Amino acid sequence: MAHAYPNAMIPLLFAAAVSTGLTAERALQLLERDYGNITACSHDPGRSLRDVLERRQISKNPDVVLLTVYDSCLCFAQNCPFWVYRVGARTATKILESVAVDVNVVPADGAVPDIDFIAHQSAMRKNEWRYTYRNGTYVESEAWNIYRGGRKPVGRPVTLPATGRYLLTVAPVGYEMDPYGTYAFTLSIH
Repeated sequence: MAHAYPNAMIPLLFAAAVSTGLTAERALQLLERDYGNITACSHDPGRSLRDVLERRQISKNPDVVLLTVYDSCLCFAQNCPFWVYRVGARTATKILESVAVDVNVVPADGAVPDIDFIAHQSAMRKNEWRYTYRNGTYVESEAWNIYRGGRKPVGRPVTLPATGRYLLTVAPVGYEMDPYGTYAFTLSIH
C-alpha cells in the first residue's frame, strides 16, 4: 500500500521542528481530547504517534504551538491534519484546525505569525488560505484557488446593512465556467 507521503522525509520534518515546552505526551492528550481519529490510530499495533507528531512553537508571547501529524492513518489525498494551540500553564485552547499538504509559518506585523496552508481539492486543483492572529485566535484573512499554475483570489461576499431598501438586479455576463469553476455575474444595487 502506497503512503501519501515519502517515509524517508519523516525524520527530516522532525529535525526541522522548533523545540517547545509542550511535551509530546501532553500534545497527544490534547489531540485525543479534540480529534477522535487520533485515538483510533494511537492503538494501532506497531505505530507510535509520538514518532510522527511534529511540535513547533511559533510564538512565545502568547505561547502558540503548531502540531502536525504525518501518518497514513490520518492523512487523505496527501492532506494531513494540523492544529494550532494557544498554550497556558494549565490549559491549551485549539485556535485553528485544518488539513493541508503544506503548512507555512509566515512572519507578520504582529507578534504572532500568520499561518499559510495549501490543500488538494483534486489532482489538478488546490486551495490556499492565510490565517492571521487576532483577538486570541486565528481568522481567515486571504484565500486563493490554484489551478494549472495560476493563483486566483477567492471572492468575498458583500454584506449590506439590514436597514434600507434595495432592488437587486442580477444579470449573467457569461454562461461558461472559467478554469476555476466559477461563473461571472454583474450585480446592480439601486
